[in-house]
Amino acid sequence: MNIKDDKIKIMLIADALKNHTRLKILEIISNNPQLSHKEIAEKVGKSESLITFHMKYLRSAGLVLEDQVPGSKSRLKKVPRLNIKKIVIKL
Repeated sequence: MNIKDDKIKIMLIADALKNHTRLKILEIISNNPQLSHKEIAEKVGKSESLITFHMKYLRSAGLVLEDQVPGSKSRLKKVPRLNIKKIVIKL
C-alpha cells in the first residue's frame, strides 16, 4: 500500500466509525457472534434494511466480513463477523 491508499483506508474507517448505529452494531457483533441482520436489528432497535445499509459501510471499511450460513427454510443468511481485533490511533 502507498500513502494515498492508506489515507483512503483511514477515511473509510473514520467515516464508518462516526455513526452511533454502526458503533452499536460493532459492539453487538463483538459480543454476540453469529447473529443475522434481523437479530442485530432487534438488538439495536432499528429496521433490518437500515442494518443492511450500515453493514455496507462497515464492510467497505474492512471492519466486518460476512459469511453465508444455512438459515431457516433452506435459505442462506448473512452473518457478520469482526475483521479487526482492536483499533489503535496514535497522534
